[in-house]
Amino acid sequence: MDIQKQQFVDAGKWMKLPVDRLPDYLKVADVNLDNHVNSPDEFGRLYDEVIAGGDGQAGLVAIASLMQQSTVSKPEALGARSLQDVVELQPIWQGLGRIIPMRGVTAGTMALQSALNEISEKLPDYPKCHVGAVDGWFGALTEQAVKEFQAVHQELESTGKVDQLTLKLLDAVLERSRSIQVNAVQPIEPEKLKVISYGDRFGTNCALTFDDGPDPDTEAVLDALKAHNIQGATFFVQGINARRYPRILQRIVDEGHVIGNHTYDHPDLRKLSVQDIEQQLRMCQDAVNNVLGTEYVMTQMRPPYGAFNDAVKGVLRAQKLALIMWQIDSNDWRLENRRNTQNIVANVFSGYAPVTGGRGGALLFHDIHGSTGQILPDILQRLTTEGLKITTVEALLQQKYSA
Repeated sequence: MDIQKQQFVDAGKWMKLPVDRLPDYLKVADVNLDNHVNSPDEFGRLYDEVIAGGDGQAGLVAIASLMQQSTVSKPEALGARSLQDVVELQPIWQGLGRIIPMRGVTAGTMALQSALNEISEKLPDYPKCHVGAVDGWFGALTEQAVKEFQAVHQELESTGKVDQLTLKLLDAVLERSRSIQVNAVQPIEPEKLKVISYGDRFGTNCALTFDDGPDPDTEAVLDALKAHNIQGATFFVQGINARRYPRILQRIVDEGHVIGNHTYDHPDLRKLSVQDIEQQLRMCQDAVNNVLGTEYVMTQMRPPYGAFNDAVKGVLRAQKLALIMWQIDSNDWRLENRRNTQNIVANVFSGYAPVTGGRGGALLFHDIHGSTGQILPDILQRLTTEGLKITTVEALLQQKYSA
């Protein structure tokens, strides 16, 4: 990773950049749709989008300027994959989210400041983050949330202060949640939209996903999967390509893989009406059914460019389609990576969002490039060497949403 990109990625540990201040084409960096670019993962994608968009150095300077103007304090990013992921601790995280940036002496409930420091140090994703007198205060919302946490634990006195016993129990709740996978403590109601989002963690479980086909180059991908005795990969297909290459679509199904909806001809769904979004999904479904000569009900959907909004989510919810993003982006579509396929391997295993280190999850590839099929055997072998289990997207959904 070049030095300039590393600086942007590192900034994601501390910053929360409002999306409404970014150009429209950069808003795709907000992968969890919280209206901010936050965390190293999202800042890494922001950097890539600026470079790919042709803004180059001028674009990076403009983004850096926005980062410097941001008035959101460091602690607001603390809960990104810790407190907010644990239902029991979400109120505390929401209180921390109201921390007000200050200069000089910290305002607020000073008695709780040292406890807040200790909590922040225990968050594994931000091990070097300290909340001190420079910016932030442990405010009334957090104090009330702590009181409520203490009230449901008989061994604690409901004071709102994080004494050693409270801190020990908070830490125990976090550790218990991590041990069963953070995602698993968030059961979902049947009518709600199921999502695999960028910030999810799946430990050593990972799933292979391929976008944009079918295509003649899909054959090499299928050959590699077959050679490694792998089934259950998800191919997010475009309806228009399904019609162009019916034999390859049939082969995907015959060899035990899953077909997901990737729209009919790859538009940015954020720019479409609800009716047009529905038409894109329906046309893709119809194309798959017509080619296969049967009703093949797709249950997974990935939006082109990873771009979606509330309208898209509403349509997917109504159609009972799970929204499948990714945890690891191979960036196999970039020309420089297609020319040097070892870059693709590096992106998967040592990029700013590697599959290792407990991340796991869905790996994003594109089966419309010959270079992907060429390097895939090396990636599959290394996944095994690294102790990762290749499973299915459906298994990831079950892992995330099992009570």
